[in-house]
Amino acid sequence: MWLAKKHYKDKCAAKDVECRECGKNGHYTRVCKNKKTYQASSSKVNCVSEEIAFLGAIEDSENRDEVNARWSANVLVENVPVYFKLDPGAEVTVIPELLFQSKLKSLALEKSDRQLCGPSRDKLETLGMIRCKISVKDNEMNTKVYVARGLQRSLLGVTECERLGLVKRINAINGQESKVDPLKEFPEIFSGLGKMEGEYSIKLKDGAKPFAISQPRRVPLPLLDKLKDQLDAMLKMGVIEKVDQPTEWCAPCVCVLKPNGTVRVCVDLVKLNESVQRENYPMPIVEHSLAKMAGAVIFSELDQNNSFWQIKLCEK
Repeated sequence: MWLAKKHYKDKCAAKDVECRECGKNGHYTRVCKNKKTYQASSSKVNCVSEEIAFLGAIEDSENRDEVNARWSANVLVENVPVYFKLDPGAEVTVIPELLFQSKLKSLALEKSDRQLCGPSRDKLETLGMIRCKISVKDNEMNTKVYVARGLQRSLLGVTECERLGLVKRINAINGQESKVDPLKEFPEIFSGLGKMEGEYSIKLKDGAKPFAISQPRRVPLPLLDKLKDQLDAMLKMGVIEKVDQPTEWCAPCVCVLKPNGTVRVCVDLVKLNESVQRENYPMPIVEHSLAKMAGAVIFSELDQNNSFWQIKLCEK
């Protein structure tokens, strides 16, 4: 007689092995035909609304026992020990009907406030829920535990896993705002326009030809006064200076309305950029930037006020 993997029954390595699923000899648990129900009802719970939670399982039958041992724990439910599978992907905690009947029948079973569904969105039979105290060592909490028919394992949801100290988020950041107000302690840094040291010289390509527009671009009438106010402010701060004579290089002004009602003064430098000799500089990547911050414990976010205005150009 041939078996599933093309060998005779009397030469089968599992001929004397007892299956943990059905109790019969002659095959391993991972190929047992009676474990389909187990695969469908063993569950991961994901709540997508207040009324519905999904139950589903994707398991590697080869390594199931090893994985279950690593991700399981004994939890006291009203001082009754229950062996749970830790499921950080679940938003609710669920136990099988048989376990409830054998260990927790003394607890009041209330009407469930949500429906449990399988991976194919088929509704599972939810018998109800119990309100109880669960604990692991010194950690305890009050929670709701749902009872489902056909479930093979007790599943501990993500909230319970975290609150009981069984699962920790290694990338969680506990941010604490500084009690020091830098605006009050260093007012000179946060007022006016800053200025970077040194001057920047725009290098032109050999044979670059100057370009100047013959007439300015039109500015929408509603923005004229706002543009005038912004230019006056830039003159006062020394960002720009007035030019009242012909110049070889002259680019058109572009006025952009900002969300706060003010205008941003931009310059269309397409023609100038065609003649600029580029200074290539590799931008840092996220991984390198994060590596430089290794060991840092204090973080801050800085935003320069009109940062490009703070770079002074040389006279030429």
